[in-house]
Amino acid sequence: MSKDAPVNNQRARLSYNDVQALIRETDQLRGQLQYLLQQSQLLNDSIVDLEGSKASLKEIMARPEGERVLIPLGTQILLSVTMESKETVLHDLGSNILKKISVEDSIKRIDSRIEVFKKSYSTVSTQTYQLENMIAQRENILNQIVPASDAEK
Repeated sequence: MSKDAPVNNQRARLSYNDVQALIRETDQLRGQLQYLLQQSQLLNDSIVDLEGSKASLKEIMARPEGERVLIPLGTQILLSVTMESKETVLHDLGSNILKKISVEDSIKRIDSRIEVFKKSYSTVSTQTYQLENMIAQRENILNQIVPASDAEK
């Protein structure tokens, strides 16, 4: 088939180059979708992590001072400590800078970050939905041009 020869379709007449461009565009949209799905997972993981930190702080606040508690350090690693004071915690500001703040302020900071991540997650979810629709539309056009039985040959 000639590159400029039209591809017959009930709705449109597309040239070979148009079809190839549509295929490339669809592949590019799939790549963008994959990236958004990864971002969505990272945001969700961050929200879960922050919710866990918040729950841990609330649990610690319910314990009396002087009590021994186990602090999770990572997978299957716990640190046994005696609580000296539950009024303040060290909050990581980034770049290895720690600031002593009240537990209430720490929970407020966590809540604020959770809200930011949830808004970002919502935006990414909307973009994901839009990309999925764009991909489906292009795949529908391609399937009308090249039926599945022809594509398998």
